[in-house]
Amino acid sequence: MEHCIITSVTRDITKEEVEKVFGKGIEDEVLKFWNTYECLLYNNGIALFGFDEAIERNSTYEVNDYVPDYYMIGNDSGGTGIFLKRGDKEFIVYYLGLGALGSLPFESLGISFFEWIENDPTLEEEEEFNYFDIIVTKKPAELTKFIFDLKKEFDLTISLGEIKKQIEEEHFVVRQNLIEGVYKNLVDRLNQKYDNCISYKISKI
Repeated sequence: MEHCIITSVTRDITKEEVEKVFGKGIEDEVLKFWNTYECLLYNNGIALFGFDEAIERNSTYEVNDYVPDYYMIGNDSGGTGIFLKRGDKEFIVYYLGLGALGSLPFESLGISFFEWIENDPTLEEEEEFNYFDIIVTKKPAELTKFIFDLKKEFDLTISLGEIKKQIEEEHFVVRQNLIEGVYKNLVDRLNQKYDNCISYKISKI
């Protein structure tokens, strides 16, 4: 883990505490990981969650509702979640765009999570896919509510004021270089709520 920022755990996490939140299927090796690391952040943006953040992220993205056989243990800091399957003693790493949970199948790296994290982990890119940007194409009537929803749903880090400014200047790109279909459910839901203000555009990459 040479290219990695490590934050260590400051409290003991019990099996009972894990099962109370996540239910059955979380293996002891993952419990040991959560009792060792609060966060692993790699230079390429791969972030692996400690127990408390895993609770928050799995709840925020309703992972148990959309893909109950899996749980999220990290992300790529760009909209793709990293998952393990409950009860999988090989700890194979899976990944998928967070907007596509429940609508597209997982991609698999075919490698154990614990082997993967020791060797500068990356997510494979599928070159046969087209890549798209998600853009705001028009200003909705309820602009303030729309901006709050964008920031929350897409986990945006820029300020509300900057989002508003870019929308008013008609060039706000919400997310870039996404595999086709990622965030589809979310985009459809926001378009229903805000009169088709968002669309996909082929990325220039």
